[in-house]
Amino acid sequence: MSNTEPGRIQRHSRAVRLVHGANAVATIVLIATGLALGDDISPVLVAALGGHAVANEMHRLGGVAFAVVLLLAAGLFHSPTRGLMRDLVYFRHEECRWPQSFLKCILSPAHGHTAFHNGRFDPAQRLILLLLLCSTALVAAAGVYLYILPATPQWVFLIAIRIHIYGAWIAIIALCLHAFAGLGVLHTHCGLLGAMFGDGTVPVRTARTLWPGWTQKNLHDLKGNPHGPPSHTPS
Repeated sequence: MSNTEPGRIQRHSRAVRLVHGANAVATIVLIATGLALGDDISPVLVAALGGHAVANEMHRLGGVAFAVVLLLAAGLFHSPTRGLMRDLVYFRHEECRWPQSFLKCILSPAHGHTAFHNGRFDPAQRLILLLLLCSTALVAAAGVYLYILPATPQWVFLIAIRIHIYGAWIAIIALCLHAFAGLGVLHTHCGLLGAMFGDGTVPVRTARTLWPGWTQKNLHDLKGNPHGPPSHTPS
């Protein structure tokens, strides 16, 4: 058995990539139609979406469908959902040193790797994902309320509108940060695009920088089971 370390390591399965892709498409449609309803994009783009009436129906029906699918998915796949939430909210004491070392790593590539942690996600990634999940939950809850529109005082309606709008802007900011990291613009995130929009692998060097404990464990498991989950060497 070869002891040569692979150049890439499997980060996400095909199923995860497909779900992420579908979620990305649905989110883009909801954001585009929401911005159209608020006249926050060019009238040309609003017309391309079919006008305000069509955008309104797409946003209302699509938003409710999105919320229902998310709830069903969380219920049907409760074990992975619990695992995801546990990985997001459980911060370890060792991770307190990670932000400072990460900043040094960005400013000075020669600095080396970031501080060690055992998380599946790095601390910054977790904060952004938590912000995205919480804001999306608020937007979805307010959106379903506005769709049903029960007989309540006007001030409740106005609060729901504000929660929906402000929550959406927070989610958009979180999504922009998430997309920026995923595009691999920073040298610390080089090659991340393929994790979700490629073969599901990332360079081992990048994985060691962002998720050192996770990478160490998976490389160890790979050596013990070379016929297990694929980890690719450079071609």
